[in-house]
Amino acid sequence: MPVPPPDAEWIRFARIDLESAEILAAHGGHADTTCFLAQQCVEKVLKAFISRSGHLPPKIHDLVALHRRAGSPDLGAPEGDVAWLSDCYLRSRYPTLQPETRTSDDAERALRVARAAFTRAGGGAVR
Repeated sequence: MPVPPPDAEWIRFARIDLESAEILAAHGGHADTTCFLAQQCVEKVLKAFISRSGHLPPKIHDLVALHRRAGSPDLGAPEGDVAWLSDCYLRSRYPTLQPETRTSDDAERALRVARAAFTRAGGGAVR
């Protein structure tokens, strides 16, 4: 069985995160977790871009730093939204950094960023 290119694996994992976030949001799940899954999708999309350039993606979660490392590809979302989504990672993983809870509007914003990035990376349609 042929081994898929590294970027294809990143896209496959990004799809799983995005599909999971979509399902969670559609069923009234926790907005914090939806935002986290959307952040994970974008992180993996950026790591796919880095892989495509022949480099090994760093083991970091900062979307702004990953975006720069990937050569600042057009993700179809404002950079400010990417930075905001990056903050969702820390706030969803570390309770002491979470003074506010994410809302359903935040979850929809996170999903818009993730959908746009996934599409720009060539991920195709999500279920």
